[in-house]
Amino acid sequence: MNALVPSCSLRLFHLFTVLITMSVPLFGQESRPSPGRVWVLAGQSNMEGNGYLDAAAADPRVLILRKKETGSAWEEGREPSHRGIEPRPLAGWSTGPARAGVFTGIKGASPGVSFASARAAWTKSVVGIIPCAVGGTSLSQWDPEKKSDPTSLYGNMLTLVRASGVKPEGILWYQGEADAVSKLEVGKSYGQRFSNWAAAVRRDLESPDLPIVVTQLCRYVTDKEAPGWTLVQDSQRTVTLGISRIEVVSTIDLALDDPIHLSAHSERRLGVRYAKAAASLLGEPDAPTSGPKPLKISIDGPRRDRIVVEYRGVNGALQPRDRVHGFSLVDAVGNDLPIIFDASVDSSSPNRVILRLAASLPENAKLGYGLGLNPICNLVDEEDLAAPVFAPLSIL
Repeated sequence: MNALVPSCSLRLFHLFTVLITMSVPLFGQESRPSPGRVWVLAGQSNMEGNGYLDAAAADPRVLILRKKETGSAWEEGREPSHRGIEPRPLAGWSTGPARAGVFTGIKGASPGVSFASARAAWTKSVVGIIPCAVGGTSLSQWDPEKKSDPTSLYGNMLTLVRASGVKPEGILWYQGEADAVSKLEVGKSYGQRFSNWAAAVRRDLESPDLPIVVTQLCRYVTDKEAPGWTLVQDSQRTVTLGISRIEVVSTIDLALDDPIHLSAHSERRLGVRYAKAAASLLGEPDAPTSGPKPLKISIDGPRRDRIVVEYRGVNGALQPRDRVHGFSLVDAVGNDLPIIFDASVDSSSPNRVILRLAASLPENAKLGYGLGLNPICNLVDEEDLAAPVFAPLSIL
């Protein structure tokens, strides 16, 4: 998120976009041919990229639309998709990864190139990405009412899409951290505000069925308050239930490179997850589903000591087979009920998880998954698509 980036970053962004907009040609002599498929990368810093960069090679099947002093041009598909970032000099933010590999000490690894690489392999075409994300930005700062202002986030996105010369195939959206750490009311309203944003961008791009892949927020390791975190996560899950051609991809199981940003390896896994969700949304042959989503939660057994969680959209079987982490129970007033001692995938129905309890389930108890700022979650399907966070739901 560049954590909650100060306003000076946005002022620099506005100045830069003004300079670009004032330039005359759209494409210079260095421009490459336009890609056949284009996706927009929008949101804040986990889309911008804050994983530690390494020596990953460029992918010749991927192009990135880069701003130039003379306009915009398609360039080779190499990280960073947006920009390189110096780690913040704070505990936990500036410590590089302990994993083996060659790391530059600069952040900037994002899901963009890995998404486009996977999409290119799937479609056997050249895929272009248009990087528009800016760290620390709230949903209100992506206001469609500012579409006529090319220095605004939304206006800049529209300008770049039009400059690309290609109608976008879809949008990847990773945003919400800034709203989740704001006032509780901001988190509560996120779902409706995002629905309005999605309708506006489809209208302004003249694409009423434009596919949008929404990312559900990852973890946040902090001692600060973030009252709307689970509310925003749950809104990101449920918005897909009421709007067509929108899908959610979960990140709750992925590793971090600092207290709030995904690691380079995680960003690349996320990129592949995006590509699978995109293929599913577009209804392409042999596409996987977009991953497991909770369907039904029910009590089982005469002693009320088992809960069955059934998922739809599972590719193959849920994994791991046992020691599934992430489920938690709360009572009628929201207090924790620490009585789950085992969570395992049902061997006879691998789209179900069986929770065994150390006591009978109290009346009006509810079940959640991935609750809190820093949960341990590991439930995925055979396509490495993760089960999403859900706020406490009623048990039938």
